[in-house]
Amino acid sequence: MYNIVHAAFKLKRFSRGDVVIHNTVVKVGTGLGGNSAMDYAWFRNNLAVGGPTGGVKWGGYGAGNPYAADIIEPGSHSSFDYDAVGVYGTDYIAKIGGKPFSEIEKHGIEGIELEKTFLNVMFPNPPVPERNVPD
Repeated sequence: MYNIVHAAFKLKRFSRGDVVIHNTVVKVGTGLGGNSAMDYAWFRNNLAVGGPTGGVKWGGYGAGNPYAADIIEPGSHSSFDYDAVGVYGTDYIAKIGGKPFSEIEKHGIEGIELEKTFLNVMFPNPPVPERNVPD
């Protein structure tokens, strides 16, 4: 997912049993996010790069915090591991349930850099106008 302006994953309204695997996200705001209560979520092998928010709201909704990861309310049955996160153009912050990413993601990778991970991929800020998806 590239140049998404709101949330890459619509984990809303007490979502249950979400399986989020093998995704790549490069977007303004939160890279790997979930801003509502969820439980029984299973996250594995995702790569996410967040960054500045873009400074715009669409229909009253923004792009999320300028964080690598911000999973706000994971339930006690949720599981996160083997994900990789980073930010572009802002200080590195990654949290799951208010705890540091590394405390929850025992095999996760933190602090990936867009330029060292992808060749010739620009960070999509500002998110409008739409950009072509890089290969």
